[in-house]
Amino acid sequence: MTDDAAAQDSHWWLKWLRRIAKGLVASGGIFVALWGALTWWADYQARLQKEQADRSLALVIAKRDSQKPFLEKQLQFYFEAAKVTAKLATLAQSISDKGPGWEQSWDWAHRRFFELYWGELAVVESPEVAAAMVRFRGPLDNLKLCNSTPTMNCSTEQKSLEQLSLALASQIRKSIEQPWGIELPPLPK
Repeated sequence: MTDDAAAQDSHWWLKWLRRIAKGLVASGGIFVALWGALTWWADYQARLQKEQADRSLALVIAKRDSQKPFLEKQLQFYFEAAKVTAKLATLAQSISDKGPGWEQSWDWAHRRFFELYWGELAVVESPEVAAAMVRFRGPLDNLKLCNSTPTMNCSTEQKSLEQLSLALASQIRKSIEQPWGIELPPLPK
């Protein structure tokens, strides 16, 4: 063997080390490329999810804004229905001359109840509120009939309207929670 051949044989481990180093550099390049691709993909997915969430929120806001005039009118009539039924449940029936203070009378509330019942409220109310108004109407008609007989004590009929007025208020509360995006605490019993 020549000295060169002996030197090459004695440094065989250098050849392997060089090959391993080249392999590691190539693997490192592949690893860096894969890491970069995976990082880009994760960022891309996160951006897509954020854009989708932003679009969903924008749609919810746009829907609520488009419904706002309806919801405001519904809320106005709901409050008026609650006020009118509370008056009918708590005021004594009286014949009024439509003078000053007439809007505080039972007769005014009775008339306004039927205006809401057959008119404005019927346009905007939920089916549950409509059912509560129907449940209120029957005993209200009974009370009106009872009060037309002067010798009758109608306190039982009047008392039944209190619970029905509260039931209507409860249905109104449920009806406004979802579209307005609020959660109201339950009414005490």
